Amino acid sequence: MQNENSRNTIIFFVCAALIMGVYYFMVMRPQAEMRRQQQVAAAEEKAVRILREYEGATTVPAEFFDDLIAAFDTPAKANPGLRKAAKRLRATVTRD
Repeated sequence: MQNENSRNTIIFFVCAALIMGVYYFMVMRPQAEMRRQQQVAAAEEKAVRILREYEGATTVPAEFFDDLIAAFDTPAKANPGLRKAAKRLRATVTRD
């Protein structure tokens, strides 16, 4: 009787392991893959939506760039306040 109980216990655990393995590969794994694909698709959709929101905010008229390049071509005007500050800085900095 003891030998038969041991054999039945072993058969039970082998069958339980087989059932769990089949359940994992046939049910749980495909569901997890489907959830992952849905998450990736949702993240891609959100990224596209965010990019579209900011796409319109970054456009500027062509005149802006023309004015910017023209500003680089003109010489800078001296600022008296900055000159005074630079002179004070030279006087306070000590070099070894």
